[in-house]
Amino acid sequence: MGGVLAALTVPVAALAGESVYTDLDLDACETVAIAAEDGGSGEWICPGIEGRAVFVSEGDLRVSIGFGAVPEFQSFAPFNSLGSTIEWRVDERGEPYAAIVRYHLDGAEVGETSDVLLVSRVGNGETPGCAVAVLDAGNEQANGMARGAAGLSTIFQCGRDRPVLIGTAGGPASSFGGLQ
Repeated sequence: MGGVLAALTVPVAALAGESVYTDLDLDACETVAIAAEDGGSGEWICPGIEGRAVFVSEGDLRVSIGFGAVPEFQSFAPFNSLGSTIEWRVDERGEPYAAIVRYHLDGAEVGETSDVLLVSRVGNGETPGCAVAVLDAGNEQANGMARGAAGLSTIFQCGRDRPVLIGTAGGPASSFGGLQ
């Protein structure tokens, strides 16, 4: 599992209305807590864009990620890890409103994995963001569908609305804890 967001070399405002990509490398993040030397659990704070921090927590080989403020721990049922890139969706002012992250979920068979995309609303530093949608990344249009779902985050109310499942009921994305 990796984890820090690399600094952007292009001003975000120049990319308004577009996606901005940053690397996620936990080795470059600030370590807040490590419970075991073998890396069995921990917490990290990584730099985001436009002053939005990225919070990563791991426990029992499951990972949770949040944007803007410390979120409630939410993850998928199978053991999992994060991909190495965050796609930020920004508005016309260059402010991030959503983030898309790939999760790798362990399968039932050794060496089998499924990829899932998590679309999250970006919090503001005082109020945490939250999961807006989860979708199976096996669909060839998954990235475009995730970008479309990111638009929901502008009206999504964390704590009241439930994340949307985009995919097959019973598929890998349906194991996300926030859907129940």
